Amino acid sequence: MAFSIFFDSVKVGIASDLGCVTPSVVEEMSGSDLMLVEANYDEKMLLAGEYPDFLKRAIKSDHGHLSNDDAGTLSFKSSSEKTEMVVLVHLSKDNNTPEKARETVENEVKRSKHKPRIEVVAHGEAGGPYTLG
Repeated sequence: MAFSIFFDSVKVGIASDLGCVTPSVVEEMSGSDLMLVEANYDEKMLLAGEYPDFLKRAIKSDHGHLSNDDAGTLSFKSSSEKTEMVVLVHLSKDNNTPEKARETVENEVKRSKHKPRIEVVAHGEAGGPYTLG
């Protein structure tokens, strides 16, 4: 799913369980003050992990989860001068770490002229509240 919530002049974009980053998702997320983006798995951890092959394929499919690389791409392409923060959510407890997710997304976002703060919500934890401005 990907959608935006508006409150006064603030836009919050949310993207999770998409499987892939499409131009329409990038467009929908663009201009967000705050983005919540799934960073479910690190590809190397997933491939080396104990999940059966059919599950690995499902997770990596265009109808599965967003990887750290996907989250980085989406964050890079959607960041604008309004974007203050990207919060990485829905991390797998088996196939990711907060450190890997942050590093991957920060490496992508630093290529942009817009440099939002990157926050990570670890598996099983709550995030926020987030203050903008």
